[in-house]
Amino acid sequence: MSSCPISLCYTGSIDNRFKKRRRGPWAAPFVLGAETDNLGAGEMAKCKSFRTFKERGEWVELRFMTQAIEHGFRVSKPWGDSSAYDVGIESGSRVLRVQVKSTDCRTEYGYLCQFKPNCHSHPYTLKQVDFFAAYVIPADVWYLIPAEVLLRGQQKKAVTLLPARPRHPDRYTCERYREAWGLLRADGKCVER
Repeated sequence: MSSCPISLCYTGSIDNRFKKRRRGPWAAPFVLGAETDNLGAGEMAKCKSFRTFKERGEWVELRFMTQAIEHGFRVSKPWGDSSAYDVGIESGSRVLRVQVKSTDCRTEYGYLCQFKPNCHSHPYTLKQVDFFAAYVIPADVWYLIPAEVLLRGQQKKAVTLLPARPRHPDRYTCERYREAWGLLRADGKCVER
């Protein structure tokens, strides 16, 4: 996973027997400090309690915020699900709006990652999002892609990511954004941690 000393796994399970009778706040569906068999590459296979893509998305957003903090950023989370972005990243005097996506969909050519909202929403615009953070779950790799790369001109609704050395690099236009955390800095410089 990362060098974070606290393990985090979304349990996603609430016993249905107690939903109607229980009063007061629900138990937190996150387990902090629990032994989770060293979540790292292949985390999804080890933490199989995701019943929906929404649960997986929430987990990936937490992973992103953790990684951003480990890279020295301050993060914020908009309240509710009505914003077009998932996480705010402080960058100098600005707050960058980051939409977090994930994939475990392996194809013959790499991992297919969708960059579109759900079927009931309008496409993302440059007025709503500054960056996309795409997480390739099986490889435990992040791509920090400027929104204008995907949204300017003919919008790209999906791209193939290959977190390995591709035979034909010119076919993989987003590989330059692999682990490009420095792009989120006000000065654009990478800081190694």
